[in-house]
Amino acid sequence: EVVSSGYEPAEAVDGWVNSVYHRLPFMLPVWLEAGFGQSGLYSSMTFVSPWPDGVRMAVIYPVDGQEGVNPLFNSDWEMPDPAPDHAEVGTPITVAVADVSAPGSSTDPYNLRLLGAQLTRTGGGDVAVLVSDPSEDEYLYQMAMMLPVDPLAPETEYTATMTVEWSGGTETLTATFTTGQNP
Repeated sequence: EVVSSGYEPAEAVDGWVNSVYHRLPFMLPVWLEAGFGQSGLYSSMTFVSPWPDGVRMAVIYPVDGQEGVNPLFNSDWEMPDPAPDHAEVGTPITVAVADVSAPGSSTDPYNLRLLGAQLTRTGGGDVAVLVSDPSEDEYLYQMAMMLPVDPLAPETEYTATMTVEWSGGTETLTATFTTGQNP
């Protein structure tokens, strides 16, 4: 479930998807149902997924080929703050995992570890990033994140590569995406 206050419905959904911790329900590989509600200033979404009887899958966001990705994220907007020493950073890049078994703890069910992360600007080299996984951040739960230290350039192509170990296997996920204009 995700909740926001003071935003119109479309703004609330955009805010959740363009965040770190509140993005997770949108990234789960299988949903059975999703529901949205609004009352006054409050918006809420709930997701139902077939856990633990789902599929084994890792997904990266932004997705490969995505265009119009928001080039910046104000980390102070999200609570808890995923980058407390920074305010405006680049859009979060995350890998979420789900499996039919959960051998780990309740805060790290898939023993997810980020083994490597790289963000490159097409024709411009590596981008400085902050990285984390559930071993360092209990709020990530089923996700690993890569957060550009500075806002990304608008209308620019980037390639994100994240290698994760989880549920006894290693997987590398790559996505090439293009940012949109600054909001």
